[in-house]
This record gives sequence, structure tokens and C-alpha cells, in this order.
Amino acid sequence: MWKLETREQLLKIVFLVEGGLIPLTFGMGFVGGISPLEHLQFRASDFFWGFIAALPLCVGVVLMSLFPIGPVRLIQDFLNETFRPVLKLCHWYDLIVIAVFAGLAEELLFRGVLQPWLEKGIPPFWALLVSNLIFGLCHFVTATYGFLAMAVGMYLGWSLDMMGERSLLIPILAHALNDYIAFLMLVWSDKGDSPDAEEIGPNGDIIPEEENGVRDDQ
Repeated sequence: MWKLETREQLLKIVFLVEGGLIPLTFGMGFVGGISPLEHLQFRASDFFWGFIAALPLCVGVVLMSLFPIGPVRLIQDFLNETFRPVLKLCHWYDLIVIAVFAGLAEELLFRGVLQPWLEKGIPPFWALLVSNLIFGLCHFVTATYGFLAMAVGMYLGWSLDMMGERSLLIPILAHALNDYIAFLMLVWSDKGDSPDAEEIGPNGDIIPEEENGVRDDQ
């Protein structure tokens, strides 16, 4: 199986894939007569509820990481093998950038355009369901992972309207925080590591387990 081996490879793939969603989003919005940014407002209340909406997702990520059972164990084994080594090569701020970029790009597409576009032709519940069936298929690493992604997408789609007035910032923040916590749990997983002094350098960089001391920035 092909693996990402360097921090640079990971960042290029992320910006290529997630960045490619941006023109797709605005193209779909143009065709459907929908502005992806229509409901993106930066109000203090939206920031607050975005953090609140993230809590159940983050708790779920932590619990599944600490107590993987059944199909969840298969997902964790796959992620540990495929993504954990390269994530450990990243700086802490790389993980934040990746999480925010993924949350922004995917929420603009699925909650900013696709869900409201479908709502023009079918009832809101079915628009929520269909858009997140697609969301789950786009995350189909395993059947369980795809189902969990669909469930998370349903929750994020619900959070879009959780305060009565539609706010895209809430699912964007919830998505980004969920991804960031997932990255941290993966880096600090029981295959090896807790966030101790040997794993975090004095400048805040995450140190690969095969290295001792502080990694020099290049």
C-alpha cells in the first residue's frame, strides 16, 4: 500500500484534495444559484456554539481512541499504519492548519452548497440524509468509517440550524476541532505515545518517536 512518508507530502496532498473542493464548491454554487458564503458569519455566539457542538464529537473521538472495539479497532489499525507515522512528522501548527482547512473546505461544499441545493427539491430531512450519504461515501475507508462519517455529517448538518438561524460557522468549527482532536489522539495513541516531554520539543513541535531530542526545523 502506498504511504505518505514526509510532512511535505502530507501537506501537498491535503492542499491538493481539500483545496480542490473550493473551486468545485463555488462552481456548484454558481450552477445551483447558491452562495457558499451566504450563511458564514463571524458572530461571537456562533463561535461559542461551534465549540459546544464540537464537544460530543471530540468526546466520541477520545473514547473510540482509548477503547477501540470491533470494527473501530480495524479503523484505528489502518490509521495507525497509514497516517500516524507522517502525522508525527508534523509541527503542532501543521495539524491545526490541516484540521481548519479540511473543516472549512468540506463544510462549504456539503453544508454550504449541497445540503441547501437539495433542499430546493426535496424536504429538509431528506436533503440532510442524501447529502450525508454522499459525505459518507467520500470518506469510505472502511464500511464502518463511512457509516461513522455519515453519522458525523448528519450531526454537522443538524448543527447548521441548531440555533434557529442558519450558521455555517458552527459546523466548520465543530468539524475542525473534531479533526484536530482526532489527529492528536492518533499521534498520542497507545501504540505508543502520550504527550510527554520526549514527544513535544521546546518549540512545540511533535517529535517522531524514532528520534531522540529536538528535531531541527528545515
